[in-house]
Amino acid sequence: MDISFKTLEVDLIPTVLEMMEELYVIDAYNFNKSNTEINLSEFIKRPELGNVWLAELKGKFCAYAILTYGYSFERNGRFALLDELFIKADFRNIGIGKQILAFLENQC
Repeated sequence: MDISFKTLEVDLIPTVLEMMEELYVIDAYNFNKSNTEINLSEFIKRPELGNVWLAELKGKFCAYAILTYGYSFERNGRFALLDELFIKADFRNIGIGKQILAFLENQC
């Protein structure tokens, strides 16, 4: 089972928003859809801040991941933070998470 990855573009923001809302419910975080849409739109215009990827399996988006980039003197330079990772319930426990983490490690 191989998944493919797509960098988030404006037309796919609604897809990520839907998954984000599911993620935020799990931990009872407040989710403001309109603010998050604005933030995603701005974020994807500035690749120096990080990146958002959608994972696709058999023609369906099944997960998303967000890496943000920072700078640390302690670490002697830039670092990547896995800010969010969400896998839809129907796609859990089949190895997608491992593939996503391997992909993200390669991106770093």
